Amino acid sequence: MRALLLLSSAVACVAFTIAETKVFEPLRAAARARWSLLGNLLSCGFCLGHWLAMGAVLLTDVRVHIGGSAADAVTTWLVLTWFAGVQWIVVCLLMQRAGK
Repeated sequence: MRALLLLSSAVACVAFTIAETKVFEPLRAAARARWSLLGNLLSCGFCLGHWLAMGAVLLTDVRVHIGGSAADAVTTWLVLTWFAGVQWIVVCLLMQRAGK
């Protein structure tokens, strides 16, 4: 569980950085101009978190261990996405409160 929470923090951090920070605004704008679906994906931290979490599941051996390997991978992906999404929302609220 600890590894899952740590990994979700990394996913949330990357999702927030890409979807919300000014540094990545040119990337989001260019993506939006070329392909609106990709631009929308890069502008939504929760949406982006799904794909980042999938990559994290594929690249690591972190699993929730509930059954077979496919069920473990899918469940880990969904739980990781949920944890990262909650953390992303918290960071967005904190940044809003800080006036950023």
